[in-house]
Amino acid sequence: MRDFIKTSIGFLRNVSTTGAIVESSSQTQEELTTFVNKNTPQVIVEFGAGTGVVTRRILEKMHHLSVLHSFEINDNFAEKIGQIQDRRLHFHHRSADDVDEVISAPSSVDLIISTVPITILPAELVRSLTVKGKALLKNGGHFSQLVFSPIYKRHFKQYFGNCRIVSCLNMPPAFIHHATKND
Repeated sequence: MRDFIKTSIGFLRNVSTTGAIVESSSQTQEELTTFVNKNTPQVIVEFGAGTGVVTRRILEKMHHLSVLHSFEINDNFAEKIGQIQDRRLHFHHRSADDVDEVISAPSSVDLIISTVPITILPAELVRSLTVKGKALLKNGGHFSQLVFSPIYKRHFKQYFGNCRIVSCLNMPPAFIHHATKND
């Protein structure tokens, strides 16, 4: 209940950068982390860590040698993420659009999991996150985006050539857009 209240207050205070009034459901968390591999070391990037529910699920499923770079700009949420004690987590209290300043090697990331609220962000920022994300992904790497509408399939197909949408029980209903880099 406390996390629900904190997420709701975070939403109301930062409506332009917070995408949900409640935390992601367990089904949504599971679908977002579909490509996290417990058996193989991966470099994973998380855009929009929020209160950390998806971050914690990623860490639970990750290989012990994997690395997770999580980005969050909301001060209240960043404080909560800062409480997670795991040597594999590299938390960046800054915009996900700065990802190329943190990870400069192209084609070095296995998976990007994004919960940034792309439906309310400026189109140029959404394009930038997608382009930078794709550039960082290895060939065969995955970009998984939480959206509360299935309308972004065309966007991801434009950049990746493919996009599969999975709907999840969530409040509001969630649509996970999965795109794979195949260059």
